[in-house]
Amino acid sequence: MKYFSIVFDKETPIFSGGETLKGVLRLSVNERLKINSVKLRIKGKAKVQWTHGEATYRDKEKYIDETLFFMKKDPGKDLFIESENYTFPFQFKLPENLPTSFEHLNGRIRYSIKGTVDIPWAIDKHTEQSFSVLSHVDLNNYSTLDQPYGVSTRKVLCCGPCSSKPISVSFIVLKTGFVPGEHIYFDVEVENRTKREVKKIKVVLMQNLTFQAKKRFHNCTRKVTSMEFRQKIDAKKTEVFKNMKMLIPSISPSTMGCSSLIDVSYELFLNFDATGLSVSSDLNIPIQIGTMPVRKAKMPSNLKFEFEECVFEPNLVEIKQNKQKQIFESNANVFKPKYPFYKDFNSLEDIE
Repeated sequence: MKYFSIVFDKETPIFSGGETLKGVLRLSVNERLKINSVKLRIKGKAKVQWTHGEATYRDKEKYIDETLFFMKKDPGKDLFIESENYTFPFQFKLPENLPTSFEHLNGRIRYSIKGTVDIPWAIDKHTEQSFSVLSHVDLNNYSTLDQPYGVSTRKVLCCGPCSSKPISVSFIVLKTGFVPGEHIYFDVEVENRTKREVKKIKVVLMQNLTFQAKKRFHNCTRKVTSMEFRQKIDAKKTEVFKNMKMLIPSISPSTMGCSSLIDVSYELFLNFDATGLSVSSDLNIPIQIGTMPVRKAKMPSNLKFEFEECVFEPNLVEIKQNKQKQIFESNANVFKPKYPFYKDFNSLEDIE
């Protein structure tokens, strides 16, 4: 076989529910080949799996499973492809309301299209391409996401008669709805009334994940990005950090219940540490990640964005499986979903 590949009409193969998937299946063989069929299968599904103790939990949710035939053997007749170049155009209308592509070791939502040459009495040949699907989340549909949100706490270094005066910390974000490419602006105030220094302050954007299988749940987190304050807070001192900012990289939007097996949400954590502090010292603020930003009055109507690969590494679970198949061409082992990334926000921050 000289080549066997799938080429999408779109240079960047990213689609939404209801959109038409278009492209061509390209095929060329070195010599005349007897076949049963040449076909294309479009699949989309959620898949979760994790292990707890000796038990393994798994489940699937199907969104698409359609097969298109370009050549198919009639009963009692032989079918051949000749030593020449073949181009098979295809188009397929995607169902509405598809959940966004997502990849994690314990679960994924993946869409793929696979071409197959079905060869009698021999190993079939395959070519496969995964592609991104995006379910848009318009942050303007949620009324409170453009409002400030703050939390605070007071901690002491020990209890009882030797208890110290407290460390008081407040943590405020200017809003709670964001898109990738935007900065999260926040203020931190630390009032250290103890005799010890606060030696570390760290802010972390976390992705919270919940996987569901057969009424069982598995929760885990991934760090998206973080920043650590270099400045220490001396004893009996108060420090205020104003207009701190953290850039949001390319990540999936909050799922808002799009999939029954995988839920994605985000929180901004502030952690502080002082010598002798023996109780929890985290503050957290829930935030929403969307694909369409919260609009301001002076903001242009057509903010530009680019599609960028997800900041997390690809899911490598498929490597062993693909080694056992005759895959002529595939991006399954290196596939990373792409999400909208708004680069214009770098020049619009003074609008906020």
